[in-house]
Amino acid sequence: MRHLFIPFFGAVTIAIILHFTTASAYYPQSYCGYNRSHNFFYGKKSLYDRLLYTNRTVRGASPYNPVTRLDVQFPPKWQPPRGIIYYIEVLDNYRDGLGACATLSYGGIGRRNATVTLMSNPNHPIDSTINVYGK
Repeated sequence: MRHLFIPFFGAVTIAIILHFTTASAYYPQSYCGYNRSHNFFYGKKSLYDRLLYTNRTVRGASPYNPVTRLDVQFPPKWQPPRGIIYYIEVLDNYRDGLGACATLSYGGIGRRNATVTLMSNPNHPIDSTINVYGK
């Protein structure tokens, strides 16, 4: 009985570790360190990709909630999908290092939809342009 327990325990441990390390790889976060711009690029833009969606998102800072979180969905709920997404870029319009950090939270490359989550720095507004390219 003891000889069966050790391989089973090792296999379960490896499965748990792989689950948690690969789940975070699906939705990458941008590195919002101390650089001057918090631009986020995901995927690879080719010569034949066209602009599917664009959105400039502006949200002011709130005195009641120091960190502003905003989910931007492509396509919008009222609009049908225009194609398959191959490249997503989030351009931070603040160049002083105080702009929003972007995270791809749903969908993405090879899908027809994507949700980008923007989180502001404490007590700072969000001003970002999101461009989605595909075929």
